[in-house]
Amino acid sequence: MSFSFLRLLISESDSHTCREAFNLINKKQVKVERTGTASCKGKIDGCEIRLGFSRIGVPSWKCSCDKIDLWKSEKPCIHVVVAALAWDRNRDIPDPSKEDIEYLTSGR
Repeated sequence: MSFSFLRLLISESDSHTCREAFNLINKKQVKVERTGTASCKGKIDGCEIRLGFSRIGVPSWKCSCDKIDLWKSEKPCIHVVVAALAWDRNRDIPDPSKEDIEYLTSGR
């Protein structure tokens, strides 16, 4: 059974970023490629993105955009959310519903 990386990120994000990611993925060319059994790298708008897991199994992400300080952030930027969505779609993982996104981002 495949996992949804996007669903793991949603609770770390906010509903606005998630909505914008869904809009952006339909307008931009997003390239993601698998780099391991549970990791990938991608590129969008000139930003390099990496998705995966820490050594203890916690989802981790990195983006080279100027919205994130030195590739580290507590909240995923739109590029990270778009890459996670593209990675899930490439693996035939269904998109989360709008209700799921609103519920998981509540309080953010």
